[in-house]
Formats: sequence, C-alpha cells, structure tokens
Amino acid sequence: MNLLRPAGEEGISGRLAACKSKARSGFSFPQRKGIHMSVNFTEHTAATYISAIRATLQEELQALGCSIIQACDEDGDLLFWDEREDRHYLVQFDEDKDPQFMRFSFWFWGIDDAVEREQAVRCCEAVTGVGKMVKLFILAHEREKVCISIELLLPVVQDANGQLDMEATNPLVRACLSRGLLIRYLNQLRTAANEFGRRMREMRSESSPSRWLN
Repeated sequence: MNLLRPAGEEGISGRLAACKSKARSGFSFPQRKGIHMSVNFTEHTAATYISAIRATLQEELQALGCSIIQACDEDGDLLFWDEREDRHYLVQFDEDKDPQFMRFSFWFWGIDDAVEREQAVRCCEAVTGVGKMVKLFILAHEREKVCISIELLLPVVQDANGQLDMEATNPLVRACLSRGLLIRYLNQLRTAANEFGRRMREMRSESSPSRWLN
C-alpha cells in the first residue's frame, strides 16, 4: 500500500509556489561568512559552473526517467518529478555565496498540532542521527511540514592562476552526479522518510497516511 499520497498544496502549482517562496518561509541558505573555497569564483565563472552542473543533472535525471518540471528562481533551482515514486524533488544551488553547494530535498509529512510537532522534532533528530547524509527538519510554509534533504559539495579544479578550469572540472562533476549515485541519493532520502514515518506511527500507535505529502 503506497502511503506517499498528495496532501496540502495542490499538485505541481503548489510545489512551484512553495519553492518560489522558500526564502520567505525560512527554507533559504544561511549567511555564510569567511567560506574558503578552492577556486576564486567570479560572477561569470560561478554562473558557468552552476550551468554545467544543471545540464549534467538534467541529463542524468532524465536518463533515470525523471521529468524536469521547472527552474524555480534566479538561482536556477530545479523541481523534478520521479515517476517511479510519484514524487517531486527540489534541487537548490547557492550561486552567489557557495557555487559548489547543492541540496536535494522534498517535504512529506504535514503537522497538525503542537503534540505532533513535538513528536516530529524527536523523530527528525533520531533519523538524522542514524541516517547517511540526510537531514530532517521542520519547514514552515502555510502549514508546518517535515522536510528531508541531502547536501553535497561538488568538486572543482583550478588552473595555475587559481581560476576555474571547466574542462578538468566537468568529468569530476559528472562522476558525482552519475546515475548510480543519483539513485543512491534518492534512495537515502526515501529510506529516511520511511524511517521517520515508522517512528511517528510507533509514537502515535496508529498509521496516518493522510499526513504524507507528495
């Protein structure tokens, strides 16, 4: 029985509205001061790097049968749909402050009251503590919900002048975003979401399928 059923926002339009308003809802990148990166990115090289990542990611996701729904904002964030799981995922970039950073995420469990929120916080902490690469946290947008993410730092190669060498960088980016690794990233997200659901049901001693979000 598939418990991953839509609730909350309605379909794709709701997902796009949610990810476009993520900065207002607290789902934005924190201010990063003094970050040391191996390459001295300029506005142009950061845009070139992110563009190459997005192109590779779209190619590999489509090869897995996923559909690119839309680039969500000026950072070129992506919303894609995995037909196998009937689920939408958001991929975020941080072009201005940390071009090497990328985050896969989706939100999946709606919170209805203070008791459920307390239980969700405990389950988020527990699953984050035992999961591989994953973070679970509560996101506020119209209705509080649990969000799960995997964050990556992608490689770069610099030339003799400390500038971005895209010809040498591209093969490394493609290796990090290969189909095999993308499958594993998505599997880790799903496994952690299922574990969260199991722990919540144990705490509530009942199944609550209507709380799952697509």
